Amino acid sequence: LPFEISDEYGDGMCCNYGNGSYEVWINNMSKGSGGAFGSSATVDLCDGMPTPAPVAPVTPAPTLPPTLPPTMAPTPLPTPAPVAPTILAPTLSDPCVNVQVSIGTDDYPDETEWSITDKEGTVIVSGNGYTTRNVEHIKDECVPTGRIYTFTILDTYGDGICCDHGSGSYKLSL
Repeated sequence: LPFEISDEYGDGMCCNYGNGSYEVWINNMSKGSGGAFGSSATVDLCDGMPTPAPVAPVTPAPTLPPTLPPTMAPTPLPTPAPVAPTILAPTLSDPCVNVQVSIGTDDYPDETEWSITDKEGTVIVSGNGYTTRNVEHIKDECVPTGRIYTFTILDTYGDGICCDHGSGSYKLSL
C-alpha cells in the first residue's frame, strides 16, 4: 500500500523556500520521512509489517462409543420457551483504517486547505475554512482499505504554511 506525497511546483518541501518536511507513521512506527524531493515521493506503508503467526488447526476431542437404547420408551421432552430473535449489529462491508490529519495553521489560516482523494479523484475527506491563527486542528476519519489515496495540501496565496508568516505544519497519521 503506497503513500505518495506530491509537490505541484516540482521542488519538494525543503530547502530552497523554507524547511518543510513530512513523516508517515503506522502503529507508532515511522514508515518514511523527507522533504527534499522533486515532484513526488512514495513511501511503502506495508514494508516491515509483521506477518501473523500460523495457527494450528483444532483437533476434535474423541467421542464416546454409542450407548444402548433404553428398555423403556422415554418421556417426551418439554416444549422449549419461545426465544426472541437475535438482532446482529450492522457490519461495514468495507474494512477501514483510521487516518488522522493534523493541520497547524500559520498567521493566515483561511489560506490553508487539504484533501484526501481516491484514484478517481473523488474527495474522501477534506478540511478548509480555518479561522484561528497558529493552532493545531485535528481530524480523524476512517477510510476504506485496499485503495490508493492522494493527500494534497494547498496554501491558496501560494506562500506556504511555514515559515515567513508563522510556523504552520501538517501531519498525516495512520
